[in-house]
Amino acid sequence: MKKRLMAWILSIALVCVSGAMPVFAYDTFEYIKVGLDFGSASVNEFSAKTEQNIVVGYATDRVFTQLMALEGSDVLVEKGGGTYLMTQYDYPTFAEALAGSKILRNQGLEAHAACINGVNKVLLGLYADAATAEAAKPTVEATLGFAFDVVYLDMKTVMVNAGYNYIVFRHDSNIFAFGSDNFGTTKVNGRSYRGYILADRVNSSAIAIVNLVHFDDYTASVVGSEMYSTWPIEALKAQAVIARTYATTVKSYKNYGIDVTDDTRTQAYNGISNEKASTRQAAQETTGILVMYKGKPAQTYFTASSGGKTADVYSAWGGGAGLDYLKSVPDTYENTEKIPNGVWSVSYTAAEIEQKLAAKGVNIGNITNIYVSDRGADERVRQLTFVGTAGTHSVKFESCRTLLSLKSQYYYIQSPSSNMFIISGTGVQNVSGTAYVLGASGTKAVGQTAYVLGADGTQQVALGGGSDYVFDGRGHGHGIGLSQYGAKGMAEAGFNFREIIAHYYPGTTLSK
Repeated sequence: MKKRLMAWILSIALVCVSGAMPVFAYDTFEYIKVGLDFGSASVNEFSAKTEQNIVVGYATDRVFTQLMALEGSDVLVEKGGGTYLMTQYDYPTFAEALAGSKILRNQGLEAHAACINGVNKVLLGLYADAATAEAAKPTVEATLGFAFDVVYLDMKTVMVNAGYNYIVFRHDSNIFAFGSDNFGTTKVNGRSYRGYILADRVNSSAIAIVNLVHFDDYTASVVGSEMYSTWPIEALKAQAVIARTYATTVKSYKNYGIDVTDDTRTQAYNGISNEKASTRQAAQETTGILVMYKGKPAQTYFTASSGGKTADVYSAWGGGAGLDYLKSVPDTYENTEKIPNGVWSVSYTAAEIEQKLAAKGVNIGNITNIYVSDRGADERVRQLTFVGTAGTHSVKFESCRTLLSLKSQYYYIQSPSSNMFIISGTGVQNVSGTAYVLGASGTKAVGQTAYVLGADGTQQVALGGGSDYVFDGRGHGHGIGLSQYGAKGMAEAGFNFREIIAHYYPGTTLSK
């Protein structure tokens, strides 16, 4: 099922003469593995329901191999392992092993059809331990008339009840998988998915739940999960291409036996719930198309909105070697003033900011000032400095957004005024800068508040027009790459998906 897109180093004539092999620039796959529950979220058991009859089999990498179809729709998968009696006889097919197990179940025995490292068997058990199984073995053999071995199956094993057919599966590298006959969907954890559900113990001590799904089905769901399906088709097609490309480049989760997650750690994927006719059209009309840069799939990051210009990758993340196409470009068609979070404002008191710093283990006393100490040409804040009575603290790049839970790094700060007003002989006067009082130990600076003696006692007064730090910003997200609202605006203005992608990823090409 794997398809390879090849880059030839030598000309065809030279290849014919020398017999040189082609060099593969990158791989794409017909199916993709999406982690639903994996790692620390792996489970001890799970249930599922197929739309049609159940198909059981196993997955080798991204390829599903069917063992057989079973009547029924309810599936229960549990962690397996332990001691069994296993027939010495190998059944030619899994169907024959299942039929044999049913005969024994009808005799009141706890029998299972088993596929153990590719060999079809019938198991009896579980037994408490090897000694118990050995003790039972002579009676079982005499009663049934054929030979058994005592076996221990380790933690790679799963036990399955599929339509009241009892199955044990264990393999060093292949993973038990099931789905719905006639290409129907399977519901797991309240969501319905196309393709197959894998119960992976090869890569997990518990059971990792993985969806093996056709790349175009995956793409159609991601488009509907990440972008409004009612938006113009050319915007949806642009999202389909960059979603497909991004999934191709993810490498972080291979140790978990998956290609991508189903959430924003990679891209949102909600099965068929977010599929629409428009998102399927977008996936199918762009099938196989990737964004390419220097012969490899590009890192097609995207953002909700840019605020009128996209971010340079260095401003957001402080890196970006080789990602020359992730630079700031004008976002003329985004219509920033009219979209959600296109323009925003957030206010924090000094005390609230002190709490946010404390949550990160930073204590610099009472906040007296906050200022931008480095700003990029894309207007993103690259370094933000906090000044307190006990020191200063600076954060860089994306932390300039996430520390204060701001919507983007594209903002400017309105600090509380440090001015104080007094009444003089000529009227109200502005005392600029820091105010000072004369105390017993000499001159002392007054902070952001001062106190006066009023009729009711000491009263606190502000040293200026307000006490909040106001962050006036634009855009939502990291700002890198395609702006979804900008793509919508470009599509409405008549640009096609190829032109949209070329604008947001300058210097890239499409694979076809």
